[in-house]
Amino acid sequence: MTNEQETPQPLKDNLAQLEEKTAKLEAVLAASQIGVWSIALPERTITWDQHLLTAEERGTSGDLKFHQALEMVHPDDRARVATAYEALLTHGVELDEEYRVLLPNGDERVHRSRGRALPPVDGRNMRALGTVQDVTEQGAARLALEQSQRFSEQLLANMADGFSVVDTQGRQQVANKALCRMTGFSEEEQLGWQPPFPCWPEEECEAITQAMQKTLSGESGDFELVFKRKNGERFPVHLSTGSLCDATGQVTHYFANITDISARREAERQLKRAHAFLNQTSRVARVGGWEYDLVSGKLEWTDSIREIHEVPPDFEPTYERAIAFYTPETGAKLQQVITQAIEDGTPYDLEVQIITASGKVLWVRAIGNAEFDKGRCKRLFGTLQDIDEAKKIREALEQARAEADAANRSKSEFLANMSHEIRTPLNSVIGFSDLLRQSELSETQRNYVGYVNQSAKSLLDLLNDILDFSKIEAGKLELSPEQVDLDELTRQIIDVVRYKTNEKGLELLLHIASEVPQVIHADPIRLRQVLINLISNAIKFTEAGHIRIDISAEPTQTPGISELGFAISDTGCGIALDQQERIFDAFTQEDASTTRKFGGTGLGLSISNRLLHLMGSRLELDSEPGQGSTFSFRVCLPSEGGRAFDQLADQAVLDAIEHVLVIDDNLNNGKIIQDMLELVGVPCTTVDNGLAALSFLQQQAVDIAIVDYQMPFMDGLEVIGKIRQQLNLGPESLRIMLLHSLVEDVQLRAQADLLGIHKMANKPIDSRQLYNALVELKQGGALAGTETARGDGVAPANAGEDARGIAGEDAVAGGSMAAKIAAKADATTQSDLRILLVDDHPLNLTLARHLVAEVLPGAHIEEASGGEEAVRHFTKNTPDLVLMDVQMPGMNGYDATGQIRARESGRRVPIIALTAGTLKGEKERCLQAGMDDYLTKPIAADQLRECLQHWLTRQPAPQLSTPAPSTPVPSSSASDELASSAPPKQPPASSPAGANFIAGNELPHFDREALLERVGGAEDALQEMLKLIMQGAFTEGLEQLAQLTAQLTAERGDQRGDQQSIRAVAHRIRGVAASGAFERMAWLAEQLELMQPFDATKAARLTEAMRAEESLLRRFLQHEQHLLAP
Repeated sequence: MTNEQETPQPLKDNLAQLEEKTAKLEAVLAASQIGVWSIALPERTITWDQHLLTAEERGTSGDLKFHQALEMVHPDDRARVATAYEALLTHGVELDEEYRVLLPNGDERVHRSRGRALPPVDGRNMRALGTVQDVTEQGAARLALEQSQRFSEQLLANMADGFSVVDTQGRQQVANKALCRMTGFSEEEQLGWQPPFPCWPEEECEAITQAMQKTLSGESGDFELVFKRKNGERFPVHLSTGSLCDATGQVTHYFANITDISARREAERQLKRAHAFLNQTSRVARVGGWEYDLVSGKLEWTDSIREIHEVPPDFEPTYERAIAFYTPETGAKLQQVITQAIEDGTPYDLEVQIITASGKVLWVRAIGNAEFDKGRCKRLFGTLQDIDEAKKIREALEQARAEADAANRSKSEFLANMSHEIRTPLNSVIGFSDLLRQSELSETQRNYVGYVNQSAKSLLDLLNDILDFSKIEAGKLELSPEQVDLDELTRQIIDVVRYKTNEKGLELLLHIASEVPQVIHADPIRLRQVLINLISNAIKFTEAGHIRIDISAEPTQTPGISELGFAISDTGCGIALDQQERIFDAFTQEDASTTRKFGGTGLGLSISNRLLHLMGSRLELDSEPGQGSTFSFRVCLPSEGGRAFDQLADQAVLDAIEHVLVIDDNLNNGKIIQDMLELVGVPCTTVDNGLAALSFLQQQAVDIAIVDYQMPFMDGLEVIGKIRQQLNLGPESLRIMLLHSLVEDVQLRAQADLLGIHKMANKPIDSRQLYNALVELKQGGALAGTETARGDGVAPANAGEDARGIAGEDAVAGGSMAAKIAAKADATTQSDLRILLVDDHPLNLTLARHLVAEVLPGAHIEEASGGEEAVRHFTKNTPDLVLMDVQMPGMNGYDATGQIRARESGRRVPIIALTAGTLKGEKERCLQAGMDDYLTKPIAADQLRECLQHWLTRQPAPQLSTPAPSTPVPSSSASDELASSAPPKQPPASSPAGANFIAGNELPHFDREALLERVGGAEDALQEMLKLIMQGAFTEGLEQLAQLTAQLTAERGDQRGDQQSIRAVAHRIRGVAASGAFERMAWLAEQLELMQPFDATKAARLTEAMRAEESLLRRFLQHEQHLLAP
């Protein structure tokens, strides 16, 4: 029996109800994942239920202390949660916090905890009770929703198009930023708008209202309307409308996407205008486009192509119909290139012919391209242009161009021919006016003759410039590089310009830097031409002072190549900056007044600049008005070694020189000489006047004095005289070299002899000349040879006396032909003889006339300068004998003989051939042409006498003169410049054609004895022949050679014909030169005439050498005439 009291029924019922409620609460809590927790104070022990976290999830099976539970909170949220719980437990502040917890398995969850403090009950301590719910999924959904809302808002705000939302009543609910910018109304202004909106223009309200009604009725669509900005400006828009529905599908709002299409409308207008312009252009240009779709086989043409084919606008082209318009030949060609384009994409561009619908034949240009997709051709497209008119114009232009080229060639030929025709009389004008100036004239007459002479020279220069410029313009001028001795080239240039500088009283200075190589590879003719042009230009524009030539060199990275610098400076008028570019233009000078004052064509600098362009260089100019000018250029050229001073002079002798005194008023020249001396270790002092020199010599002894002749106040001779007299320094005590710029120095040499001057040299003096002269002076004697023999421009002071014989100092003239005649025939009988001389060259005629006159003193001599004239003479007055030159322009000797033989009646007149030729079979050709005998130029008096004796005694004729023993006649002196001490050489005609060119340098320029003997010792005959040389006896032929060789080197003209012409001209020159005893000229002409095989470059060089030889001969004859007088 138990003592337990049975539970009352009502209590049981209450307990049952409580359990039921508890079970339901737990079910709700479990379903909602809400856990209950309680914290007991003061222990702060947390009690959990199982609805939220299991023991495994808590990491423990029992209750936790508060600080243990706090460790489950994410570190970033822990401080905030601890503060909130502390406020709950300490001050009773209700708790409501979301935070992250980290589970032991590494998962991260989001919890929301709520709680409140409970007061003590039944003596129990205060405690806190609350719930915690896992809101991880709800938080993620809320965050996604918030992000979506933000994205929508940003998208709406950043849309380029305007966006508007209205409700079902048409009231504006949304207006994005783009719409605000577009209309100028703010968002606040637009929200709540009701139709009609303020951005609707009055004139567009009806159209916009209709569009809105369609939208409100549920019809979505696109509209193009016009809106109005807040400032009243209208602008076109494109509207795309639609509706927005709720979850039940009920329409709640309408939206419109609004695009400002102002730019598009403007682009459409521009495109339309461009399309119209293109159509117009296509019609004008007669060009159209086409497209051929290979998939569908459809061919499309533009209207312009239909117009070209002359088909109606509704013509439907197909591939077959299009090909049918082409001629059979061009159609096949077009199909071939189309097939190629389809196969590999090769584009085509053809000029072909079509036959239009009306039957007209047109030239068209067909262009096609292929378009590929995945390796297969899908489309062909291109253009077609009517080029029929352009084709005809082009053909006409080509014809006109051909005619122009022919005209240009004719012009060039005309220029060449006219230059020769003009130069011949010009040379005569120059030569005879030079002679006339040296005769007895009044001052006025002398001035007039001087004007004529200068004008003729200016005209000749102009012709030369124009011909050179024409060749450069035509691109026919090419460079011919060869090995060049720069020192020798420089001396040649100085020789050319020295006369001009001396004439104007200018000093010519030359400075070649020590690093400049002596041997370079360049075109000497063109380099010389450039430098002479620049120097001549400097002389022209300089009235006083000097012209300085500087040559420098810089090494390059390429072995064997030197960068040479050339500078020509003057002390002339200078050139203004604004005029400096103009002077390089052809036919242009600084200004019109310059042209009038100084003359010239304005071509010199242009030609020089273009020549330098061929060398890879260009002219530079540094100039100031009143300060002179410097023209310079730099050019890279192959070179060989440096300046071989050890080959120029004995360095040991130079080392023995203790001191040299240079006396020159031009400090530049003194400095140049000082630099050259210091380079080889010779001590030097420079003074600029005679007084300073006398003062210096009183204080210090020197070995050698170098004295300039042309100095102000006290010239060089006066200074030397005072040195000899006042300082008592005789020739043995002080050796002196005199520098001068005179072309004619005969009188100067005579004075130099009296003053004991050891050496004389033309300025400027180069290093080689200076060193050799110093060595000779130091050694106490003259260098071997004469000025001409050595060729260095430095001669003993008495060279004019020792070496004036032009054919050598031991050359003497032979006895006159008259003295050699043993017995003369009766003059009355000889006067009946009529001899006809035929030769195109005056010098040959002169020689022949004098020879015949000596052999037949009383004969009547007639002259003809060509074949046609000879025939006329023969027909009018039949001669007794004819001496006929073979090689003549126009009608040659062979043809003239044939004409004469055809006109003869009765007796046969002997015709004797005169020729410089030595070719095998030439004599036979002369005889076959009808000539009776053959004489070779130069004509020997004995041969002529025998020939005349033979042919004139075969018929009644007088007895001819016979020779007597020769009587020596003293020879007249000639210039030492052309002197040769070599023994007489064999006639050049006998030298072999293949002889080395250098061998010609051993021949004398002029054999006076031989010529004097040929003219029978008649000095007047010799003088007459030499005057012919001065008047340009060789000039015309040399000009012809220059033109012909230029054509050959430029590879234009008749190559074979030009070669034959060159040989013919060379033959004539050889004959003249041989007749006049100009042996070196004859030898050069022979080399050119007989050259095998023919070489155009070598021919040009030989021509240039012959021109240089003529210049040398003419300079000698011009400045040494008084030495040739009988």
